[in-house]
Amino acid sequence: MWPNGDKYQGDFKDGKLHGRGTKTWADGNKYSGDWVNNSRTGKGTFMWPDGTRYEGDYKDDKKHGQGTYTWSNGDKYIGDWVNDNMHGRGTKTWNSGDKYMGDWFNDSRTGQGAYTWSNGDKYIGDWVNDNMHGRGTKTWNSGDKYIGDWINGIRTGQGTYTWSIGNRYEGGFKDNKMHGRGTHTWLNGDKYIGDWVNNNRHGQGKMRYSDGTIKEGLWRDGVFTSN
Repeated sequence: MWPNGDKYQGDFKDGKLHGRGTKTWADGNKYSGDWVNNSRTGKGTFMWPDGTRYEGDYKDDKKHGQGTYTWSNGDKYIGDWVNDNMHGRGTKTWNSGDKYMGDWFNDSRTGQGAYTWSNGDKYIGDWVNDNMHGRGTKTWNSGDKYIGDWINGIRTGQGTYTWSIGNRYEGGFKDNKMHGRGTHTWLNGDKYIGDWVNNNRHGQGKMRYSDGTIKEGLWRDGVFTSN
């Protein structure tokens, strides 16, 4: 026992914690596992007073290698660790029912990965700093689907959005809205090719209706104004 109240029971070598042993800190933290020259190195389990728990590999007192970390609220991560960070490949499940499987970089979802929401929505693609960023596909539980560019979790760039009812848009996006040049095809056969602003036909465009009628020219806020 140390003067500050910390306690250790286990193997020693040359006066150092070395081998298998359990250390309990005065603040209630507890580690049971391998030790090398006074440091947690090898396999071990670390428990916090609030119920948080880590079980896996250690190197120089840091989570390093393969391990499982369970938060006191029920969230759980299983996968790679580097220098105390979730780093490499791993799976995290939230107590809400959400789940992510994929790449991690310094505790953030960065790289390639799949995120499934508890309501059935799903995203597969690129991630940067916990955001959908790059190219990816999101499918909603309604049946809607988007394939394309993302910036910080928002549909921005080029992409294709297909509605469950059969409508389809292919073209530019900005802030989750149809914006720029794009083609919208309706289930009934109507088709518009042209400019979009904030989900509205706006600018130069051509609308071909299923009955053969054509409107080509200037559009404003979704309304045809002139040839």
